[in-house]
Amino acid sequence: VLFTVGFVGNVLNFLVFQRLGFHDTVNISMTALTLADLGSLVLVLWKNICYFPPFFKSDLPFVPWDIESVMGGWPRICLIRIAAMITAYVTLERCLCITLPLKVKAVLTPKRVTCILLSIVLIMVISVAPLLLETRFVFKFYSFSNKTLLAVSYTDKWEQTENTMLAFSTLYNLISFISIAIFTAILVRQLNINTKWPQAPACVGKLQTKSSKKERKASKMVTLISTLFIVCFFPGTVSLVCSMTSAEFRPGGTYFYVTTDTILASQILETINASSNMFIYVRMSSKFRKEFIRLLCGRQK
Repeated sequence: VLFTVGFVGNVLNFLVFQRLGFHDTVNISMTALTLADLGSLVLVLWKNICYFPPFFKSDLPFVPWDIESVMGGWPRICLIRIAAMITAYVTLERCLCITLPLKVKAVLTPKRVTCILLSIVLIMVISVAPLLLETRFVFKFYSFSNKTLLAVSYTDKWEQTENTMLAFSTLYNLISFISIAIFTAILVRQLNINTKWPQAPACVGKLQTKSSKKERKASKMVTLISTLFIVCFFPGTVSLVCSMTSAEFRPGGTYFYVTTDTILASQILETINASSNMFIYVRMSSKFRKEFIRLLCGRQK
């Protein structure tokens, strides 16, 4: 049910943002976030299918859990990192837009924002590429099925590479999580200041007032998105840090069961995070809501 809601919701998000156009940098960023969330949800479905007993017990030409680790596990981690970094960027952009609106709009044009987002994607893909390069698809004979099946083999450097990638994964998670927390706190503080003094110089004049209200609405929407991210990713981030800093939280350690339970809970929370943005968009953005209704009713833009 959760996957269905998330998948349908993100597809609708993409269609709505496409109809709204990409002249607004917020739409560009949210579209990128939507695609990352959609990709991670598809890989969650793939993982669940691979571990579904009727599926892996059927007459398959490959080993499901082996193939899933390469075609689902690390690619999903990559997409989650991309979503986290995009959320951090969007929150930073909103902080700057609400404090220095004129300067930021002149600098962060749609083309430049697109380049920034593509750079984030490229960096995150490169960060997991070494691990994937240390894996090989091979055919192995398995006595339990008396068949030769497609499986995954690892090079001698794979374990060392995996440890390095896990360290980088922890670093990326911490950077994105702490950045989002800091930028969200700044954004909330700035929104409170603007609420108390609505007649600030940036809001003088009808056009400026209208623009200021639009910026505040967009900032509130981003604040909700980033707050949801913080809540959903907090357990996983803490678990990752603990497992990297203490052997007691790793396999064979006294508290490894805590790590296992936290990871399972984190995966559910991450799925909730990837599935919930549609409701925030509909609630907080009047333009999105109107276009969303038009789309559901089959009306042209």
